[in-house]
Order: sequence, then C-alpha cells, then structure tokens
Amino acid sequence: MTDKETPNLKALEADLEREIQAFENSAIRICETLAEINDSGVWKTEANYSIFKAYYKARWEDSLRSAYRTAQNYIEGTRALSTMKEISPHGGTFRRSPPSSPASSGRSRTPPRGNASGGW
Repeated sequence: MTDKETPNLKALEADLEREIQAFENSAIRICETLAEINDSGVWKTEANYSIFKAYYKARWEDSLRSAYRTAQNYIEGTRALSTMKEISPHGGTFRRSPPSSPASSGRSRTPPRGNASGGW
C-alpha cells in the first residue's frame, strides 16, 4: 500500500472476520481429528503406541505447540506495534534510518563478527 492509498475499514474488517473464522475452524478440525484418532485406536495398531498420550507427544505436541506459539507471538507483536504507533513522535511511520558514517557520528566502526581482524 502506498502512502496515498487509504485502507477501507469495512473491507479490512471483513477480511479479518473471514480469517478469524478460518482460524477457529482449523482449531476445531484439529481437535476433531485428534479425537477421531484417539477414539478409533489407530494410534495403537498403525503407530504401535500403548497409550494415546505417548503417540500425541511423539507425533503432534511439538507441531501444535509451535503453531500456538506462532499465533501468540503474532498477537503480541501486533499489540506492541500498535502501542509503538500510538506513542511515536513520527505519527506511527517506522522507517529504517540510513546508517550514519563513522566520521559523522564521532564513533569508530567495529568490524563485523568473523572478520579476519578479530570481530567484535
């Protein structure tokens, strides 16, 4: 989006509502599928586990934990960015500043890590 384009709130809200519904549907389907695997007992016969919890931990716990963590991190990042925009003296525009040259900043530049001269 360019600076001249103004977002359409109704369209953005509609997109958000669709994505939230899709997210909820995915979470429900994940639970239903895990319940079906558990109830059917295929985890015993096909995956050779004696208890469902062991199957779940070995096969799905890390993936689901990662997906949950990704969602949480995104939500927290969005909150932090929103707060930063509210308190920014720049009106919420965050742009990377061009690097200043060592001569103009009064500081010497330390070579990057792994450099033949020893790095930081």
